[in-house]
Amino acid sequence: RRAQLEALMRGHVASAKTQTEVGVARLEGALRSFIAEPVQLVAAINASLQDSLDQVQAQLNAALSEGASDRVLQTIQHWRAALAGDKRFVELRKAAPMLGIDPAVDARFEELFERVTGDLAGTTG
Repeated sequence: RRAQLEALMRGHVASAKTQTEVGVARLEGALRSFIAEPVQLVAAINASLQDSLDQVQAQLNAALSEGASDRVLQTIQHWRAALAGDKRFVELRKAAPMLGIDPAVDARFEELFERVTGDLAGTTG
């Protein structure tokens, strides 16, 4: 069952990474109005978010390896709290109206957490 959950999580994280990359890439055109060459900024934002997704996956896998579903849920709660005040998300939300685009990266993380929670409930319930 653990292997199945790990495979599902890998798929969810991969999906979140792709959706995050697409969302952040949409910023490039909007940023051109403010920055002559926004490619590096967009790449840095994306790399930072991808790194966070890798950290989430590693911690979820570690929690799964302990075999306790409550540990996985605690890890998700920890990340939700940590990301709620994450400056990257706050600044992207603040900039969205000015840029006319919202990459919705915080939504990608929340979707990941919801899918993992659902998968966990489906295998333990």
